[in-house]
Amino acid sequence: MERLVNEYRRHIAYFLIFAAIGYVAAHPVTVFVYTLTHAYERETLQAQREIAQSTYQPMMLLLSVAFLFAGGFAGLLLGIAADRRRRLRELERRRGKLLSKRSMSSW
Repeated sequence: MERLVNEYRRHIAYFLIFAAIGYVAAHPVTVFVYTLTHAYERETLQAQREIAQSTYQPMMLLLSVAFLFAGGFAGLLLGIAADRRRRLRELERRRGKLLSKRSMSSW
């Protein structure tokens, strides 16, 4: 288990960071856009303010969970891509060293 956690530490970190970003940033932005696009339905600023304040209320839990998973999934994909890129650079570096050793030994 410890080896598994160490191997996928970067993926887990990206997942958690982007899940937090999805919850803290993307969810309120979506609620804000909703209040702007449906402003014609609510004529008072007070009604729009109530919707904006309800962002982190229990009634928005389902939407919050959706943004947590969406952000986490995006972070996981980004973590996988970053790890692959890191591994590719490491392989290219090793290959370059091997090729330079072979060219030096052929002299």
